[in-house]
Amino acid sequence: MSSAKTELTITGAGGREISLDISLPDKGSDLSVILYCHGFKGFKDWGTFNKVAEYFASAGFCFVKFNFSHNGVSSDDLSDITLPDVFAENTFSMQLDEVKLVIDYLHSDEFPEKERINTSDLTLIGHSLGGAFALLSAADDSRVNRLITWGTPYNILKYADLENADIWRDRGYTEVQNGRTKQNYKLPYSFRTDIVNNLTRFSIQHQLEKLDKPYLVIHGSDDEVVPLHHAERLAREVEHAILVTIPDTGHTFGGSHPWTEDELPEPLGEVVEECAEFIWM
Repeated sequence: MSSAKTELTITGAGGREISLDISLPDKGSDLSVILYCHGFKGFKDWGTFNKVAEYFASAGFCFVKFNFSHNGVSSDDLSDITLPDVFAENTFSMQLDEVKLVIDYLHSDEFPEKERINTSDLTLIGHSLGGAFALLSAADDSRVNRLITWGTPYNILKYADLENADIWRDRGYTEVQNGRTKQNYKLPYSFRTDIVNNLTRFSIQHQLEKLDKPYLVIHGSDDEVVPLHHAERLAREVEHAILVTIPDTGHTFGGSHPWTEDELPEPLGEVVEECAEFIWM
């Protein structure tokens, strides 16, 4: 089935743009919607993500992915993080609010494919830290019908402990490194303050208690960023959750940036097939 992709922007936190794209089949209506959330130091056009969008669109879904407004990627250059000063302004509150904002947009009259989609059939997929925000959103938003997380951590409150709090406060910032580019990004002390002031809101353990919708947990057996025991704990704490472990693969399921191959890497191919089957159940 052939598919088409539309790029657009909407307004996010602080008036900054959220770059968003919509992939869907050329024909058909009443399409089930998938909303994808990228991870920390990630972006919607990273590596294999456009191929993932093509897969789901060809399978008959409306697949929407977006950049959080403060992920450091310019709407004029979607290929990499080029705005570290914008990345430094990011907070968890902004990101969680923006998941809701994009869901609102999907349900609005402004959404360009409104007549072709079924907004009462919405699945959230998130990778890594984006999976955490998908989970927190799904637990709190009745408009979400299903949740799928890929390589997602069980505890994101630990981001408040990236550095000793006193050192972080006195210097005014801490730094995190992009493992791919080796570039260091600053995070101001306000990033930590936002987490500390919203512990319940960002507590995955607390929100899991409210998760009453179908949940698929997917993880690579050799994930070097988020060890497998995180997925096992997520699945253990939700009685109806399904855990799928993809053998012999890591955090990006064989993907890398840039991705120049015509096909998805085999492990990621398994991931998207598992997702499609789960949604169709």
